[in-house]
Amino acid sequence: MAEHNHDINVSQEFANRFPQIKHLLVLPDVFKVFDGYDRIAKRYKFLYQALGIASLVIGLFSMLGVVAELLFESLKWELPTKVAMAIELSALLAILIIAFDCLVLRTRSNYLSACFAREQIRLWRFQLFIDGRFVENVAKDRVNAREECQTRWQTFKEALKLLKGAQEDFVRRRTVPIDLNHHDTPYTDPVIAKQVFDALLVLRFNYQAQYARSLTAAETPGRIVALRSQFDWSETLARLGLLGALILPAIQLFVIKIEAHTLHASLSAAALALVALSATARAYRTGLTLPEEIESYEEYTAHIDTLRELFLMSGTSDERKREILKELETEAARELRRFLAMKSKSTFVV
Repeated sequence: MAEHNHDINVSQEFANRFPQIKHLLVLPDVFKVFDGYDRIAKRYKFLYQALGIASLVIGLFSMLGVVAELLFESLKWELPTKVAMAIELSALLAILIIAFDCLVLRTRSNYLSACFAREQIRLWRFQLFIDGRFVENVAKDRVNAREECQTRWQTFKEALKLLKGAQEDFVRRRTVPIDLNHHDTPYTDPVIAKQVFDALLVLRFNYQAQYARSLTAAETPGRIVALRSQFDWSETLARLGLLGALILPAIQLFVIKIEAHTLHASLSAAALALVALSATARAYRTGLTLPEEIESYEEYTAHIDTLRELFLMSGTSDERKREILKELETEAARELRRFLAMKSKSTFVV
């Protein structure tokens, strides 16, 4: 499964396989708001990464230009005025991009706020099924239960308006237990309970694990370059750049007896250029939080796989399955907290 939102944008065909709970599987009003935040998150994520990478590329050009200026000065060569001006302007442009993003566009902040709202909606939607009594009332087509569902949704939507404060509180209180959005009540109807558990095995266990696993795979559908590939090439570039920067000065020991000022200056300039390249690769990794994100997804996948095995081994114990679902929802909330904390520290500044 390549598309992360199939779990909340459920097809009518899938929902029809679970007739007694299909009204809770297909929630158009919920998905409409969810999709709105998802579009905002994707837009600001693209802007954040595009501006960050642009500032890195321009900044690298500026640093390499400074190295070239030092080399030309050392060799008593004259650097064209237009080239020198381009180097200075590129440095200024890189600074302006960073400042404009941080102070005006606030792409990272807006991206994370939209992510928080989107994932809170996902949590709200699946935590409905922790409230067994409520689900059974809806399944039995009780009008008051349908109205209660709509009331719960409207109340939750109002709470989303306090987005910024809620997000900061959610991330900051790491030692505070995760609160469920709905009441914690058992199922009494085994038929309805079975439909719930069968549906959530696919929508919550399988989809979550498949999505997280796909992000750490060597190739990820829908991505030009997978996270794993970005991690590998950026780490290789950073290490080779630093290694080369150490080797080049050492080479000068072998030519120290030779009056080769040009060679010495060129090797020193090349070493500085490699340092700049290594630093840029490190900043790229930090901006995209590549090591942390891969580790987080792998840890989350392992937790989901463990819970899925326990869920399948629980047999006919509906209460045991419901407890495992609660643990799954708690783990999903913890993963969201980890994600927001990790991304809030990301930066493309070298």
